[in-house]
This record gives sequence, C-alpha cells and structure tokens, in this order.
Amino acid sequence: MAQFQHSSAPAKQKICDRKDSWSPANSNCEGTGRWIAQTLQMVRKITDAPILFTADSGNDSTDNVEMLREQPNTDFILKHNLRKQDPAEWLALAKEQTGEKKHEEVDIGTRAWYGEEKVALPGQDDVPEDKKVKQRVVFRAIWRFARPDGVTAQYVTDPQITIDAYWNSLDWIPQHIKAFYQQSGTSEQYHSELKSDMDLEHLPSGKMAANQQVLDLAMIAYNLLRLLGQQMLETGLVPGRKARSHRLRLRTVMQNLMYMAGRLVRHARRNILHIINGHGWAMPVMALARSPD
Repeated sequence: MAQFQHSSAPAKQKICDRKDSWSPANSNCEGTGRWIAQTLQMVRKITDAPILFTADSGNDSTDNVEMLREQPNTDFILKHNLRKQDPAEWLALAKEQTGEKKHEEVDIGTRAWYGEEKVALPGQDDVPEDKKVKQRVVFRAIWRFARPDGVTAQYVTDPQITIDAYWNSLDWIPQHIKAFYQQSGTSEQYHSELKSDMDLEHLPSGKMAANQQVLDLAMIAYNLLRLLGQQMLETGLVPGRKARSHRLRLRTVMQNLMYMAGRLVRHARRNILHIINGHGWAMPVMALARSPD
C-alpha cells in the first residue's frame, strides 16, 4: 500500500460568512472548492508524497469531486450525502454483491453488508448516460432489525437502514476505506483534547512568539499525560468500563490522577505518599508508582 500524506478538511471550520443557494451539483458554501485547492497547494510545499484528502458529507458536491479528480498526485475519500436516495436500494445492492449470508454481525440484531458502485455525479440530467462522468462509491449498509435487550434481542416492527457511502479514487476494498475514514474522527478527538482538556482553544497572547512558548509547554504536558494514561491501562487495574479502552482521555487522567488528594509524609529518611483509602483509582496509581520504569 502506498504511503500517503493525510490531509482532511476541518469539520467545523467556517469557510464563508453567508448562506448561498445550494444544490447537489454545487458546494453548500461558495469558495469551498477554492479553499480545498489552496490547502492542497500548501500541503505540497511541505511534502512530495502522495496526498490522501478526506472530508465529511458537508463537502459533498459535484464541484468538489471534479476538483479533487483533477488534483495531481492526490487521492480522496469524501463522505457521500445520499440526500433523497432510497436506503433500501443501497441495501439490496450490497446484499446482491456480497451475498445475503456474507454479512458482518455489528451487534445483536444489527447486520452490515459492503458494496461499491460507479455513480454519476449530480447535475448531469441533460447528458447521455454513456457520457456522464462517474466516480467510484463504496458503501456500508447497516440493517437494524432488533434492539439489544441484555443477552437477547427485542425485534422491532420497522427495521432501520443506515448507509455510509464514500466517494473515492482509491482501489482499496470498501472495508479498508470505511476504517480509514473513521480514523479521521479519532484524529479530531486528539485535537479536541488539546483544545478543551488542556484549555488551549484560545491562546493567551497576541504575540506569536509567546504563543509558541505556550504550545511548546503544552506539548510536553500533553505527551506526559498521554504516557501516564497508557501506563495506567497497562497495569490492568483501571476501574469500570474504562478498563476496556485503548486510551484514556487527558481529562480522565487529570481528574483521577493529577487531582487525587494525598499527603506526602517524610519519615525516617523516607518519603511516603498517603492517599484516600478506598479510592477507585488508588490501585492503578500505586501500581504505577511501584513500576520499575
């Protein structure tokens, strides 16, 4: 698999200040395509590697897809907005391609099928079918026919169908494209922790040099808190459902480790840390303190 430089459109970045007329063939905000093209140009100034651009369904338009198709050395994954399309048709197509019995068991009462299709870009109603511009779309069709009820399932009278579809220029299988797109959400969670958990959404100074010092210190603190969280998980003593997590949020580490009440006692040339007896996070904290590393 080729190595890509990953670029993604910020989900909440405000690109324009007014609401423009919208259609599936045009961007929902004037200037979006131009902004994406400028972003890709800046990315190319720092790397010669192939670029893989990802964006959510708010950027789904014919203009943007055509612009991304023309970008050199660039592939893309763009969440497809189905709008008024019938989800049942997508589900039937996925079952036809993968087979009724070759489904993924998502949960009790929930199954999923994968598929792909060459889809004509919107806005080509007057173009003959054989001359329409088409782009590959991969999708995951989820069918929920029951709700989990303990170890059993409660069947529903009206099953729900959910379609996750993606415009893309890759030759990856649908499962890989779906998994890669989800990683964009994981990346945004890290950004959220830096801004909210560490209170850096608004930098304190109007001077770039001062803000650089703040960000350097924040980077050190961030890495230390992330390391502490991973080491606490490795002890196997983290309480509750968080024990099944792959990582702990910085806020969780700060609230349960950094803010833990205790008393440091010096006695007989020894330093002893007394913490609250029965504290839920006392065991992983003590295991972390006794760790040779």
